[in-house]
Amino acid sequence: DWLSRTDQVVDTILSSPEVVSQQQLLLDRYVLVYLYYAWSGPIWTNQYNFLSPSMDVCDWNDGMNQGQGIRCNTDGFVGEWIVQNNSLLGLFDPIMFHLDLTVILLDGNSIVGSISSYIGNLDRLEEISFHSTLIGGTIPTEVGNLSALKGLFLHVTQIQGTIPTELGRCTELERVELNQNNLEGTIPSELGELTKLLYLYMGQNNVQGTVPTELSQLTQL
Repeated sequence: DWLSRTDQVVDTILSSPEVVSQQQLLLDRYVLVYLYYAWSGPIWTNQYNFLSPSMDVCDWNDGMNQGQGIRCNTDGFVGEWIVQNNSLLGLFDPIMFHLDLTVILLDGNSIVGSISSYIGNLDRLEEISFHSTLIGGTIPTEVGNLSALKGLFLHVTQIQGTIPTELGRCTELERVELNQNNLEGTIPSELGELTKLLYLYMGQNNVQGTVPTELSQLTQL
């Protein structure tokens, strides 16, 4: 209803001669509006210009460089969702993964549910953080498709199950924080492939067994 009754930018988008660009811009706007309401937007601590009818979604932020809100890539499409400690409340929805995101920072919000396998479609994702949320379930094996991933922050959540061996395919990873969860099983030897890793936190879980010898190859750790 907001898009059809209130939004003042949709008509401008629809008048664009570039069909592909038009479709992506409409999708971006739709997904952001959907998630705003799905995550109790009207009660957010800060609104960050969300649902400003005359503003491009690239301006739905706090106006500060690298600050809170939405950031767009050089093509003008949504590239970063950074809304931390802002009273977001609701079920995590995989519709977010229809955005071509490089950064997802949702930490410190009351987001529940699990991480969908669709996360594997975000081949440009560099950083994702759900720490200090109510996200649960398991880490999907599809994280192994995130070839650009540099930071994975899932500490202090309800995550359970085992650490997927596929994580070892994310060879750009520099920082992994999985501490204070309900993880079990053993540490995958495949993590020894993460030669760029600088930090690896897995304490306060139910992980058992010995540290794989392969991790001795991580000279920057």
